[in-house]
Amino acid sequence: VTMLTLMTPISTTRWHYVLFILLLVVTTCVNGGLQDRKSLGNIVNSLEQITGRHLIIPSTGDLRRNWDTSLDRCYNLGGQPFVPLNEEQWTKMAQISGHFKDNNKNTRLWLPIKGRDKKGRVLWIDGSIVEQSLIKEEEEAVLHNATDLCGILLNEGLIALVSCRNYAYPMI
Repeated sequence: VTMLTLMTPISTTRWHYVLFILLLVVTTCVNGGLQDRKSLGNIVNSLEQITGRHLIIPSTGDLRRNWDTSLDRCYNLGGQPFVPLNEEQWTKMAQISGHFKDNNKNTRLWLPIKGRDKKGRVLWIDGSIVEQSLIKEEEEAVLHNATDLCGILLNEGLIALVSCRNYAYPMI
């Protein structure tokens, strides 16, 4: 298991830091309560108390799947898709794309985005609205078939909307 730890200031007036941990493993989603805490050591327990969420991202050898199979794998591992709750969490999540780009890998990752609401707004899997400014591109075919709309994280930290069935990526 390779761990990548990021430090982010909470306050501009005080230099307190929250550690965000990104685990580069063969698993592919967020797990709010890692089941085998002892294997990751005490640092994970203390991080859990601070952040409450661990973002697990795929290793370069992770199998690529369509959106539905990738999502099923996440649930089968005891996790749930990582939906950013605020702009800061999105920024951290988007930085993952930089990791792949820095390592000369052009890897796209599925995001837990699927479908639109009645007003045509793109939705996270939990029903919250995806900020339109994050969406970089949409495939022509997807525009005409809202039931087959899924998101991928691009290397630039932006979202592309593509067919859920026509591509195979790991889920973030």
